[in-house]
Amino acid sequence: MKNVFFVEISCFLRYEDVVLLDIPEGYRFNSRKGIVFLNWISENVQAKFLVKIDDDVYWRPGPLIDGLKQKTLVGYVWGYMDYISPVPREEDNHFYNPEDVYPFNVFPPYPRGVLRVTSMDVVRRLSQLDSEGKLNLIFGDDPCMGVHLRHMVMDPEQPMSLQLDDRDSYRVFGMEPSCNASLWSKIKNSTFFNSSCAMLIYARPSQGRAVGTEKQPCVNAF
Repeated sequence: MKNVFFVEISCFLRYEDVVLLDIPEGYRFNSRKGIVFLNWISENVQAKFLVKIDDDVYWRPGPLIDGLKQKTLVGYVWGYMDYISPVPREEDNHFYNPEDVYPFNVFPPYPRGVLRVTSMDVVRRLSQLDSEGKLNLIFGDDPCMGVHLRHMVMDPEQPMSLQLDDRDSYRVFGMEPSCNASLWSKIKNSTFFNSSCAMLIYARPSQGRAVGTEKQPCVNAF
């Protein structure tokens, strides 16, 4: 493992294509890590949108980029939205939040972190609110994003309107690596994003079809 670590560091020093954030690893630090990440993006990136995606997913960027060409550049958030996510109160849960940290029973709406899109004005406004010390942290980086977006909308000094867009998310997201028709979020013909690479998804070059681990033929997803 030590040799692998040094290889990774040497590649980083050579190509300078990885940003190292000064934040510890672990679920309980992810919320702060997300804000530090947005701060770095705000200061160093000139773009129209920020696309944040987990590293254990399979996706096709082309359809997403084509879709973004039709989207607004102001106050925009797109993703697979969670609208009434309950707050975990079990202490062994990675996203456990005691009532003194978050007193409500349901989180505000938030885009799941597997893949989300935000216009850059949202990124810069969140970074500004953080620099002003206005953003409270809760445990769980995804619901924490929802808490921060709610503060941005309700900020008494400079409220900001948001468009939370989940259009096409149920059509293009495959939250389970399977084509089984009985699953709630299976791979479909319209899928360009799958959130789990723990089970292999691969393409048959001769047929152009994706195949799930259950060895049943899937539709033209990937």
